[in-house]
Amino acid sequence: MEHRGYTGSVEFDAEEGIFHGRVLDLRDTITYEADCEERLEAAFRDAIDEYLDQCWACETEPEPPPAAADARPWAA
Repeated sequence: MEHRGYTGSVEFDAEEGIFHGRVLDLRDTITYEADCEERLEAAFRDAIDEYLDQCWACETEPEPPPAAADARPWAA
């Protein structure tokens, strides 16, 4: 999955019956989960947006996605 230049993983935990993932290739840890595959992408997008909002609220620079570090995709 991709959103604003960030890439996320998709995993399924059969024991818990949930889909989950994390944003890849960042030092910061951003995770998300949902009860079905259809809702996982929305949870991923929400997690990225919340991360960016939190960085701006704290007046810190968000960690850019590795593939687009110079493009600053969150600024769009």
